[in-house]
Amino acid sequence: MNLLRLIGDVAAFVSAGSGIVFCAAYAVTAPWWKSDEGRHLMTFTALLSIAFSWISYRVIVATATLSPGEALSRAAVYSALAAGMVWRLALLWRRQIGPGLRRRRP
Repeated sequence: MNLLRLIGDVAAFVSAGSGIVFCAAYAVTAPWWKSDEGRHLMTFTALLSIAFSWISYRVIVATATLSPGEALSRAAVYSALAAGMVWRLALLWRRQIGPGLRRRRP
């Protein structure tokens, strides 16, 4: 096996596992549901964990083509990540960029 591929595969498994552990620890140690930022951090980390879990799954059972169920799962995971990125941009605009622009006006 190619060393770079092995490094990437291990990184995918570590990312999936550490994201799952983070979500579990954050769920029991912080009131994440009380703020937009906390909800976003939990949701986005969970989405990344799901995406890396999907990648890890494909590393184990990779075939040349996706089954219809795998294609649907892939589309759902990637669409959820896209939604999370849009949410992150909206939070950035609402909390930092927008208020900064309003303060600069004379």
